Amino acid sequence: MFEDQKRIRRLRKQTVPVPEEAPYEGKLPVYTRLPKTGTLCPISSLSRSTLNELILGPDAPVKSVVIRKRGASRGIRLILTESLLRHIRSKMDVTTVSDGGSAQ
Repeated sequence: MFEDQKRIRRLRKQTVPVPEEAPYEGKLPVYTRLPKTGTLCPISSLSRSTLNELILGPDAPVKSVVIRKRGASRGIRLILTESLLRHIRSKMDVTTVSDGGSAQ
């Protein structure tokens, strides 16, 4: 139990750097790369692991592509920016009733 408490304290102290300003003025790129571990996506402010959950799997709600050289097992995964933003907007459209009732 003591080890769990130490781990929780350590996790609470960790912070993720957030960009001071939006890196894109007016126009967004067609594709965006996955952010490095420990940083947030500059477009959506989502973490790398959250983006992976959205882009991987057979029923992934966000479209992505992998660019790799012939015969390579690794590559660069690019996320279609419009697909990511469309998914986020679809989640914002869902309305819920705050008194515990069902959505209307």
